[in-house]
Amino acid sequence: MSARPEIALVSRDRGREYASAAASGAPQALECVDRFHLLKNLREDLEGCLARHLGAKRRENTQEILDTSAPTWREARSLRRSPKLERIQQARREERLACYEQVIALRKQGLSQARIAQWVGIGPRTVQRWLAADGFPERKPREQSSQLDRYLPYLRKRWEEGGHNMTRLFQELVEQGGKRLVCVCS
Repeated sequence: MSARPEIALVSRDRGREYASAAASGAPQALECVDRFHLLKNLREDLEGCLARHLGAKRRENTQEILDTSAPTWREARSLRRSPKLERIQQARREERLACYEQVIALRKQGLSQARIAQWVGIGPRTVQRWLAADGFPERKPREQSSQLDRYLPYLRKRWEEGGHNMTRLFQELVEQGGKRLVCVCS
């Protein structure tokens, strides 16, 4: 670099060796960080900032949960259909729609299904199904049934009586003939 006095800019990383080489080889040059390390530094700072905010938000949410009493069955059921949940579901649908539109656009440009899957970050089978569909394939709502459905009246009654110990409720269900139920209680 010392043989090239016209060097005006030296791109380098944070290493001391590079700093001293740039300073001695091209003292007239302005030193700047390279694009990779600039983005790396930005990502690390952003991750740290977001982690702090996420941690604070989780502590807030945990405290709210601890401050409130256990929800009744009716309240618990209404929580499943909250506006927040609907917004999340809508955001996921929009993200999926954007992927679908990207798949269609890439196919129009002549890319293979395998390359489209790789580019968009989805499975090749999904690409194949989307391309075969007449339009955007909406997700079907899940059937909301479980092994507990036949025990719900009993569980509601016990909950309203103050029976909030999940392990005890599970044992009661097993005694009633629910031997095939699987306990995820601790």
